[in-house]
Amino acid sequence: MKKRKSIVDLWKFVASILIMTYHIYHLDIILADMYWIYVEFFFILTGYFTYHHFQARVEERKDIFEVGVKYTINKFMPFLPYTTVAITLQYILVAHYSLIKTDFYGFISHFFTYPFEVMLLGRVVADKQVLGPVWYLSSMLLVFPLVTFLCQIKNRYLLLVIAGMYSVLYYGRADFRSSTWPNNELRALAGLLLGVFVCILFDMIRETTSNAHAFAVTLIETASMAFAFVVTTMGCVDLKRQVVFAFAIGVGTMMSGKSLTSRFNSRFISYLGLLSLPMFIWHRVVGEIIMRVDHFVPMSLLIRTMLYYSGTIIVSAISYAIVEITKKRGRRV
Repeated sequence: MKKRKSIVDLWKFVASILIMTYHIYHLDIILADMYWIYVEFFFILTGYFTYHHFQARVEERKDIFEVGVKYTINKFMPFLPYTTVAITLQYILVAHYSLIKTDFYGFISHFFTYPFEVMLLGRVVADKQVLGPVWYLSSMLLVFPLVTFLCQIKNRYLLLVIAGMYSVLYYGRADFRSSTWPNNELRALAGLLLGVFVCILFDMIRETTSNAHAFAVTLIETASMAFAFVVTTMGCVDLKRQVVFAFAIGVGTMMSGKSLTSRFNSRFISYLGLLSLPMFIWHRVVGEIIMRVDHFVPMSLLIRTMLYYSGTIIVSAISYAIVEITKKRGRRV
């Protein structure tokens, strides 16, 4: 396994928990109304890693379109074991409502979008998907090939301008909470390109900065992520653009290797980082199951909340273990 940055994995886990906290309204509980913006953190981080991947393999480039498409397939294929099972369960759970109303046509038509959603193309046919959180993967998949093509531009100054201008133009005026087609796709593209911009910019800064500035870099990183957390916890929606800016700075400083946090190394934290995506995928299904059980066996708000977080982490850990074991056996064959 590639060496991981534990500070990044820590924030990935925290971001997943915060997004879960936003979606807890599905359990008739309202805790926070702005944690949805942590999806931007994942977009930026993915864009950063994508550009870094292609820069590390600059000598291996052949046809940029072939390379880009193959990388996109390899990037999204590992998600399918999680999304396929989670989407299928969610469709079955939600279809139950149609059966209760003896609306058999509604029950059948409910599954019309199922093949698209399983292929992570649900955003092509519907603004709102049955398994809501998967919009993130679907929107990203639709624009990801374009990002991979851009990441292979040899002139990094040209790419810096393209990525920077698009991100500024989008985040400057767009209502990036709207799910109206194709806003989520434009949002995914903006977040990914902002990550590309950050990677290029901080590469340039790193080339001219010594390790003597480690304390200052750490201070900037901590202040940026703390600002984002405080603003989102207080629900200051008017500062959402500043939060995205803080995420960009936080990702850049974390990944720069110049921060003191880059020395932080924990296998357990890295493991939690690996669980962040399964948690993102599974938490809505876990919440749906809890509400179904609550209908027959009423539970207190505290019990529902505890089951929601603990259940999501447990299911994610089990699914991750199954997928990893299956992968290892597949390699041996």
